[in-house]
Amino acid sequence: MTATSPGKIIHSLPPLLFPLLHAFICMPLLGWIAGFFYLDNSKAFLWGAIGFAWGLVSAIAIQWWLRKFLSRHSKFIRFTSLSCIVLFEIALSIFFIGPSIWLFINFTPRDNQHSICCETPLDYGATRYNNIRITTGDGATIAGWYVAPTTQAGKVIILIHGYGYDRRGTDFQTRLLLAAGYGVLLYDLRNHGESSGKINVFNRMEIYQSDLSQVVNYLKQKPEVNPGKIAVVGISLGAFTTLNSSTETLNDFAALWLDGLRFENFFAQEPVHTLKGFTDALIDRQVRRLAGIFYQQPITPAPPLFTQIIAQIKRPPLMLVASGLDEGERQLNEKFIPLMGGNKSIWFIDNAWHIGGRFEVPQEYGDKMLDFFARALAD
Repeated sequence: MTATSPGKIIHSLPPLLFPLLHAFICMPLLGWIAGFFYLDNSKAFLWGAIGFAWGLVSAIAIQWWLRKFLSRHSKFIRFTSLSCIVLFEIALSIFFIGPSIWLFINFTPRDNQHSICCETPLDYGATRYNNIRITTGDGATIAGWYVAPTTQAGKVIILIHGYGYDRRGTDFQTRLLLAAGYGVLLYDLRNHGESSGKINVFNRMEIYQSDLSQVVNYLKQKPEVNPGKIAVVGISLGAFTTLNSSTETLNDFAALWLDGLRFENFFAQEPVHTLKGFTDALIDRQVRRLAGIFYQQPITPAPPLFTQIIAQIKRPPLMLVASGLDEGERQLNEKFIPLMGGNKSIWFIDNAWHIGGRFEVPQEYGDKMLDFFARALAD
């Protein structure tokens, strides 16, 4: 039996083998990058298809170029050259192209500033209110409404809306709290509604919690407010914002009602036990490294996991409200169950989507929330 040379083996391979392999390598790379960007499987599929097409066309071009300019060399040399090109492209995609595209698309969050009209706390049951404008240390303006407590002397609840909305996004909870006599302060998150100020994708949680501290300080200057009776209602991004406060700030609140923790804390690094976890951690480090090169803005360290944060909440009663129909939200909040007990509770609303409990079970939602604050803020 005669041995077959590597050149003959390679020569016998189908001409489209390299383009197809290259296309199947590029497809998951771009699909994974898009999924990392958007957390959206439909966009990941679209970019995966684009990656496949790009990989196929570029591989045909590469193969043609090698055959033209390396025609005098053996098939084995051309095969080795193609293999090196593929490995180089994979490394380039993971360490530079992917992170650079991610930064280009995501470094500056979408501007959600817009005017607010035709609705005020008077529509929610207040008899009077104050427009507030708080200027932060970096010159941003935090806009909102403040209504002083009526029958619940000294007790004020800060309401923080979700992503893309403004202070009006907490109208359901505000109506209930005003009717029960509590004071309320509703404000627009930075870069939302009528609040201004710059943020980037890495420092926004730190900036949001700094703005929240400014709001708390504003309340503590009010003579009618008891500093020990300030609570928070956080909806979706408002819940993220609240939990990213310092441990000292969290434990200084009188109560925390957080509805809609949909996924893990932004950029928090879970222990690496899988290939996906390893690649996520790898690209996160590389993105931060490139951000420090490309942009002259603070790049904050990765934040702690929510399990770590929640475990540190010792003083205020905490109620987590979670969707039963949103699979990702339910699975995340199920991780918190071992932390419940004592001052911490969790409520899964089985037939609700993300922050939809107020629509699906409005009576139960209102009763639970008012009972929670009555107990937490009792004199």
